[in-house]
Amino acid sequence: MVLLEFVQGETMLDITDRATQDEELQYHLLPSEEDRLQVIKNLIEAEEAIEWWGMLESADHHPRNVIVGSDCSVTLIDFGLVYFRSRWPEVRERMREERRGLHPPSPIERLWGDYAYTEVRGEWSGYVPESWIGNDENFHEWLLDTFGNSDKYQPLSESWLNEERHAKLSPRLLARLEAFGRKKKD
Repeated sequence: MVLLEFVQGETMLDITDRATQDEELQYHLLPSEEDRLQVIKNLIEAEEAIEWWGMLESADHHPRNVIVGSDCSVTLIDFGLVYFRSRWPEVRERMREERRGLHPPSPIERLWGDYAYTEVRGEWSGYVPESWIGNDENFHEWLLDTFGNSDKYQPLSESWLNEERHAKLSPRLLARLEAFGRKKKD
């Protein structure tokens, strides 16, 4: 089956391509940083919903597959490379029943350390704030500010909060994680 729908907008890739001159991204030619951050938030929320409720995992999250509307809405397209969490329908149905009434895990846990948002040539780097490029801390701060107290998601898990890798974070980020329940290390 093929479904067609006209979606008003343009892809994230088209937007960043238009703002690129001599292979350098010109941030002043992009939508405002506030609008771009809203688009990133909407994108993350859409991905979480698809993975949690649809039990699908896309292997092709890419700016060419995200249409951005004038109101910062996002439409994900091209699900050609998508995988079910389980190939057995009865297992998927059981998983749906188990998830009924639960909120999805926080996107913070999935995206923390995802360098696609902060690498100079990361796939989303053309749309994120310039201050995130090469600076994971700014991205992490935004994740905490945006999703940390959201009632749409489960609270950050104790096991994730206390992962050893977090010990290398700046004192400021450690303090932020402690506010969410990370145990202080002596």
